[in-house]
Amino acid sequence: MKDLPCDIASAFDSEPLPRIHIEGTGRERGRGIGAAAADLIANNVNLWLERMGERTGCDLEGLWTLVERHSHLLYTARAIAADLLEEIRGMAEASAVSEKAILLYNLETELEWLVRSRGRAFPQTSRARGKSFVERDSCGQISLGFEFCCEVFDQPMGRREQALVLDIAERLHYPRQLLLTTAGKLSLVGVNAHGLAVCTNTLPDLDYSTRGLAAVLVARSLLNHASLESAERYLRAVPHASGKRYLCADGRRALSLECSAQGVKVRAADADSRRREYTDWADISQAGDCLDKDNWLAAQNGYQPLRRSLHFNPASRAIFQGVAHIDLSRPVSMSLSTPQPGRGRELQRFSL
Repeated sequence: MKDLPCDIASAFDSEPLPRIHIEGTGRERGRGIGAAAADLIANNVNLWLERMGERTGCDLEGLWTLVERHSHLLYTARAIAADLLEEIRGMAEASAVSEKAILLYNLETELEWLVRSRGRAFPQTSRARGKSFVERDSCGQISLGFEFCCEVFDQPMGRREQALVLDIAERLHYPRQLLLTTAGKLSLVGVNAHGLAVCTNTLPDLDYSTRGLAAVLVARSLLNHASLESAERYLRAVPHASGKRYLCADGRRALSLECSAQGVKVRAADADSRRREYTDWADISQAGDCLDKDNWLAAQNGYQPLRRSLHFNPASRAIFQGVAHIDLSRPVSMSLSTPQPGRGRELQRFSL
């Protein structure tokens, strides 16, 4: 493992993250997750719903009404990612947690702009921030990762004890996948057996679409691809519901793909120095293009452009604590480093 912070302790003497091995159809995979992590899923989703209620004034049915009546998110998901919706259904069946609640938790990014679009308040400080990064070692090998700021770990649904690792078996046409996520969510950071790794940043300054595919479904679907080129083609073809940066790497090179309802901007992300970082801000040229679109164009396409007043504080100002790191040399591996009071940092590593 390369270029991890020097203060990481190699000892891991606390309870390790659950590694859940799943296989089969979407429903079967979901049931495997739900059976193995029922309590984690219930705690995570219920706490998230409670906090969403405090921030928006909406309960479960209120949030569901926003999604069902004021967007086409569910229709698009059923048309493009039905297998992943079946995985959510399986999780709900095995964990005895409401399917609506788990689905809404996976639409967290979309709910933020959807709540605002209906004239409801959504405090800007409620978003947990993070930053993705690309590193290149002295041999030219690229690795990729994500740093979680302290705000994430202060939130019940983002604490380390709510996280788990999904080890998804190879399926017909789809490679084996290793995902780090929070219980109940389909994807956060991941890598597949072909060595394709994916991290994401939410880009709230880019346009959204009520007719697009939810970001978590896009991120998870990316890991079905065997190459960086195939992943890029997929991102160019799929309709995007939310502004998102998909940082993808294959060990030889990396791409930053800034996606929104208005299209995709691709930039080389290969670190020409030791490390290159990306926060929750889009490239200013794309952000300006999207935000200055004429209103009639947005209306014609079902888009609702976000306004500059919705910018958040840059994530680089936060104090970062958790580090998810993907090493793309063979064998491909993923690690999670988190701070432990009085014990420095703890590290757990998973290999494919």
